[in-house]
Amino acid sequence: MAEDVETRQLALLNEHRRRLVDDRTALTNRLTTLLKGYFPEALRWAEDLRTPLAWDFLAQFPSLERAQQASRLAVLKVYRAHTRRNPEQLEALCDEIRTARPLTTDRAIIASSVLRVEILVEQLRALGAGIERVEQQLGDLFAAHPDPSIFQSFPGAGKALAPRRLAAWGSDRQRFAAATNLQCFAGPAPVTVRSGKSEWVHRRFAGPTFLGQTFHEFAAQSRLKSLWAKAYYQQMRDKGVDHHPAVRALAFPWVRIMFRCWQDRTPYDEARYQQALKRRGSPLATTLSRLATSPARA
Repeated sequence: MAEDVETRQLALLNEHRRRLVDDRTALTNRLTTLLKGYFPEALRWAEDLRTPLAWDFLAQFPSLERAQQASRLAVLKVYRAHTRRNPEQLEALCDEIRTARPLTTDRAIIASSVLRVEILVEQLRALGAGIERVEQQLGDLFAAHPDPSIFQSFPGAGKALAPRRLAAWGSDRQRFAAATNLQCFAGPAPVTVRSGKSEWVHRRFAGPTFLGQTFHEFAAQSRLKSLWAKAYYQQMRDKGVDHHPAVRALAFPWVRIMFRCWQDRTPYDEARYQQALKRRGSPLATTLSRLATSPARA
């Protein structure tokens, strides 16, 4: 049975958003490399190159010379429009700009780089506005869907990951007969290979890449918010498992938990799940108790 229009639109918008964010990352990487070649101080003064502060700063001051020729008021105006820095910090920054020494005085490098910086900033502004439009539509569709409360209830849920998980499961409860179906389809389920007396296990390579990333990224975030997820991940690392395989292993039980919540149309309850682990005598319960009484581990 095909998913309804709204769920399919949600799934497509999630993928479009990811591609736009990847495009923004590529542009900021190019901008970073360019600035390092003639105006490295801008990387610190403009701060995060994905933000309007950076775009306004670089649009007005695409070179050290332009920044130093500008009035103090012009520099302060850019920062005051985007930050809440105290006057002392802003005055110190203006002094730093005024006394900075250029990395290069080669006019050919500076003039050509300034032009490209201005073009990249224009592209980043357009991408930023596009990402906002996509996120607005995503938010509206997600809020209007019958199941947002289920996927918002999971630890690490955010405006990006919650709609992605909802789209991964969809609305049709007949789509997956068991959690195993999605565990294999999305990638968390390992593949066991046997040949003669040899046997080895590797990660699943077949399957939709974006879907696999959705559960992998959620599992990575969940260990920062869920005590049992942190304990599970730590157990895997204590066994010598590397970070990404440990995160994939953590995604495996999360899919099973989500399947139950999705089928029952019930939000996830962290305390209830921890109690169930203790009631079943899970080895994870011991690690849970230790983590609850010890300082946080990296």
